[in-house]
Amino acid sequence: MQEKTFMNKRVFVAVNIPQEIRKEIVGIFSSKLPKDKMKVVEEENLHITLKFLGYFSPEAIEKLKENLLKTTQKKFSVELRGIGHFNGRVLWVGVGKGSSELEKLSRELDELLELKNDSFHSHVTLARNKSLGRKQVSELAEELNRASFIKEFKVKSIDLMESKLTPKGPVYGKLFEKKL
Repeated sequence: MQEKTFMNKRVFVAVNIPQEIRKEIVGIFSSKLPKDKMKVVEEENLHITLKFLGYFSPEAIEKLKENLLKTTQKKFSVELRGIGHFNGRVLWVGVGKGSSELEKLSRELDELLELKNDSFHSHVTLARNKSLGRKQVSELAEELNRASFIKEFKVKSIDLMESKLTPKGPVYGKLFEKKL
């Protein structure tokens, strides 16, 4: 990782979720989230982060792309199911089937990109808590779980994404796609 400069881009590797499933997630959960107390993730930004990388120069991004081409994971299915949270701070949709493949892919990226092997918990962030207590977030997760949300999709690629931070929230753009 490099420092933040005008030329460097803030990047991460992700599995992007099909639009129809993102739309369904928003349709089911968005109206139930207290937007004054939580920062809800925009529909177009829903994804599964494999690795947050930080700021990289254009030259270093080219090297990242070369390394992503070396991943060996084949296509696999992911099942999104269940709502949970990380210590009341982040509300998320969990991953059932496919979580071991995502974890394996995350570890492979650690090796290829020469990163420290961080713990990995596959999920799709729904919202970030601004002011609710942990107990309130737990109760909200329980309530949202009543929707029994289960959706499956095929992971056919991983994407190198840019994250531009704006006053209205992050704007994501795909820099590179690695087909599986």
